[in-house]
Amino acid sequence: MGRRWVAVGLVGEGRRVWEGMGRRGVKKGVEHYTCMVDLLGRRGHVEEAEALIVEGMVMEEGVEPDEAMWAALLGACRVHGRVDVAERVAQRIYG
Repeated sequence: MGRRWVAVGLVGEGRRVWEGMGRRGVKKGVEHYTCMVDLLGRRGHVEEAEALIVEGMVMEEGVEPDEAMWAALLGACRVHGRVDVAERVAQRIYG
């Protein structure tokens, strides 16, 4: 039980850091997005991680996702049984 609360707290802390980067004018790069996608995905926030890539990264920052980012999201889909999201990701990657 203790480990679960630690991980949940880390997601909250990750979100605070993420938002703070924007307030401080830090330009978020591919590595930042990959870390956040991985953090969200590991805790089961798979759709939020997907939206971060599709809506946040491409639309706000104009940066294209790389293989590591898609791999982090697909890994989360596998762990959490989110075939629906994995299918959308595959469609984006392979057309």
